[in-house]
Amino acid sequence: MTDVPVPRVGDRITIGFDGGETYQTRVDHVGGDVITVTTPLDVRVTDLPEVDTVVTVSWAGQRGRHKAASTVIGITTGPPGSWRLRLTGTVQVQQQRQFVRGGGGEPLTIRRLGFGGGTFSGYIVDLSEGGVRGRFQHLELHSGEHVAVRFALEDTELDLPATVLRVADQPALRAIDVVAILNLDEAQATAIRRYILQAQLRARQAAAV
Repeated sequence: MTDVPVPRVGDRITIGFDGGETYQTRVDHVGGDVITVTTPLDVRVTDLPEVDTVVTVSWAGQRGRHKAASTVIGITTGPPGSWRLRLTGTVQVQQQRQFVRGGGGEPLTIRRLGFGGGTFSGYIVDLSEGGVRGRFQHLELHSGEHVAVRFALEDTELDLPATVLRVADQPALRAIDVVAILNLDEAQATAIRRYILQAQLRARQAAAV
């Protein structure tokens, strides 16, 4: 159906319904264009799907945020329960440059989720609803690793699953930059977008004085 990879086992994905509700869960199994996910713990009874329900799935990949239409083809009752989804639509890739970017200077923490763990503290260089670029004095991460990123936007603190897109040394700055693709639900994406737009508005107003 496409040359864009499907989610990997262990990836965090977001499942969206026609009514606008979104839920995050993990991929348990992948076979071709069929993925099996754990039933989201916070799913409302009214949102429990039936076979042939059409949903949207999105996840963080190496080229950006991936998004595709899917159809529920099987349901296993819990606990914990699972849903089998077939990716039926073309996978769309939303790259970093397609998002409004802003921010800079906010404290940023990245926590490795895989073997060995590790937490690294730095600051945001720029931010969008697609991803975040941070700068660190010390960092031991590699492209493709699953991490959790934590930062605050005014009164809102976010702790988000993400995938490392790239890591780059900055010798002149004696620092390391990392770009991570964020896996967001719509409310989280809206909060980041609003924060960036408000910051840009304040900057324009200050420049006009």
